[in-house]
Amino acid sequence: MRSIFIILLREIAVILKDYKRIFIMMLLPVIIISFMSIGFKYLFQQGVYIDKFNIVVVNEDQHPLASFLMQQIQEDKNLEALLDIEIMQDAIQAENQVRNNLAVAAVVIPEGFVHSLETGTNHSVKLITNRAHPLKSHMIQSIMNSYMKSVSGGQSAVNAVWDYYKNTDMTYEERSKKIDWVINDITLSVYFARNNVFEKNTIKGVNSLSSFEFYLASGIIIFIMFSSLSGAKTLLEEKDSKIIHRIKMTGISGFDYIVGKFAAIYIIGMMQSFLIFTIGAYFLLGGLQREYFYILLLYLTIIFSISSLSLLTAVMIKSRERLESIGSITVLLMTFIGGGIIPYIYLPNFLQILSKLTINYWSLKGLLGFLEGVPIKGITSILLLAAVGTISLLLTCHIFNKREGWGNQ
Repeated sequence: MRSIFIILLREIAVILKDYKRIFIMMLLPVIIISFMSIGFKYLFQQGVYIDKFNIVVVNEDQHPLASFLMQQIQEDKNLEALLDIEIMQDAIQAENQVRNNLAVAAVVIPEGFVHSLETGTNHSVKLITNRAHPLKSHMIQSIMNSYMKSVSGGQSAVNAVWDYYKNTDMTYEERSKKIDWVINDITLSVYFARNNVFEKNTIKGVNSLSSFEFYLASGIIIFIMFSSLSGAKTLLEEKDSKIIHRIKMTGISGFDYIVGKFAAIYIIGMMQSFLIFTIGAYFLLGGLQREYFYILLLYLTIIFSISSLSLLTAVMIKSRERLESIGSITVLLMTFIGGGIIPYIYLPNFLQILSKLTINYWSLKGLLGFLEGVPIKGITSILLLAAVGTISLLLTCHIFNKREGWGNQ
C-alpha cells in the first residue's frame, strides 16, 4: 500500500508543477461544450435539422370554405416549425417565385375547387415544385397529399349526401343550399379531428435534454478520455527511458506500480473535470437532490472505467507514438459511435447497435436513467462500467507483469 501511495504522489507532483496545463484542461471543456451546444441545438429542440424554407400559397377560389382551408394551413403548428408560408394573389407571380429560387414550392387552389366538392367532380389543387430542391419538394408533396386525403374523405361524404338528396323531391337550388351546410360541417369536423386523432404522450429520450446539458455530460466524458490517455502515455515514456527498471530495483511490485499509475490517472482526471461536473450536475437537477449523489457515483465509475481502459490500451500497444495516434482515433470513433457528438437516436441502425459497445453510450444512458427517475437504468450502467474497469485493470496488471518479467512481490 505504501508503494502505491509513493507512485501516486510522484505522478501528481509532476502534474501539479505544470499548473498552466491544468488550468487550460479545465477551461477548454467549457469553451468546446459551449460551441457544440450552439452548433447542434436543433437536434435537441424538435429533432428537426432541416432549415425552415419558403412556400407560396395562392387561393383563386372565392368560396368561404376555400378561405377556411387556407386558415387551416396557416394555423397548423407542425407546418409552422418547418415552413414559412407566404400568401399571394397571383398564380403566375407564385410560379416565378419558384423559378427564381425564392420559394421551394407553390400551391394553387383553383377557382371552383369547393364547387367541385359540391357536384362530385374532380378539380385538383396545383402544386409547383423546384427540381433544385428535390427533398423539400417531396416533403411538400407528402404534406399536400395528407391534406388532400382529408378533402377526398370529405368529398365522399358530400357525394353520399348529395345522392340521398337527389332521391327526394328537392330542386337543384334547394339541394345546393342544404349541401353547403353539410360541406361546412364536414370541413369543421376534419379540421378539429386532425389535431385530436391521437392522444400525445412523449417518451423522454436523450434529446429531451437541452443541447447544453447533453454536451456538458458528453464533453466531460471526452475530456476524461483524453486526460486518461495522456496519463497512460507516461507509462510508456518511463519504459522507454528505463525509469521502470530503476523503480523495479527499489522492490516495488508490478501490481503496486500499475495500481499507483491507475490511481494517479484517476485522481488527475477527477481534478480536471470535477468542478465543471459539480456545477453542471447541480444546474441539471435544479438543486441538490438525491439524484445528485447517484450521478456523482456514475461520474466516479466512468473515470474508473476510462482510466483502466487507457492503461490497458497503453500496455497492449507498447509504443508511445502508436498510442498517441491510435488512442486519439479510438477516442473520437468511440465518441461518435457512442452518440457523444450526435445523439445515437439519429444514427443509422447498425451504428446504434455498435454504440452499445462504447463507454459513451452507457454513460449517457445511465445519466438519462437517473434524470428520468428510472434508477435501474443508471444502476445498470454503473455496474457495467465498474465491471469493465475492474476487468481492464486486472488484465493490465497481468499483461504488464508477464511482459516485463515483473511478478508481484
